[in-house]
Amino acid sequence: MKPALIDLNFAAPSRRPGLLAMTLMVAGVTAAVWAGWTYQQSTDVVAGLELRLGVASGHTGPAAAANNSRLVAEAQHVALELQTPWAAMLNDLETATAGTHGEVALLTVEPDRVRQRLKLTAEARSLPAALQYVQSLQQHPSLHDALLESHEIRTDVAERPVRVQIVANWRITT
Repeated sequence: MKPALIDLNFAAPSRRPGLLAMTLMVAGVTAAVWAGWTYQQSTDVVAGLELRLGVASGHTGPAAAANNSRLVAEAQHVALELQTPWAAMLNDLETATAGTHGEVALLTVEPDRVRQRLKLTAEARSLPAALQYVQSLQQHPSLHDALLESHEIRTDVAERPVRVQIVANWRITT
């Protein structure tokens, strides 16, 4: 007698999903997509209503408050920029420099809008010419309190010009 063969195959035979299983899977995926789309639509509606409620009640969130403070700072900067009398100041600087008949050359103009001050760097052929330039700046209507802040005789150049730093306040004229 022959011993009986024992079949020890623990893996179940693979079966392809049936039509019912495929139909249920497609229905489930469709329901999940529809639920996600509906959720997104409802959150958009809620966000819009919260925004309208915040505007109507005058209360805004912290993000809007930060945005408002940034906008206020930008508006103040623009207002300060618009109050700067550039045309008058540059015209007065040009007139004062031309009045030196080539004795003084204006090198830089650095505005400080907060303090309404100009810092000027110029080179003059001599110290008396630089002092005369400072006095002529004080005579112009858009500038006042022009002061010689520092001077340096440039020994590295053959003509030995005097480099001066001048500080002048500007007036906002209406």
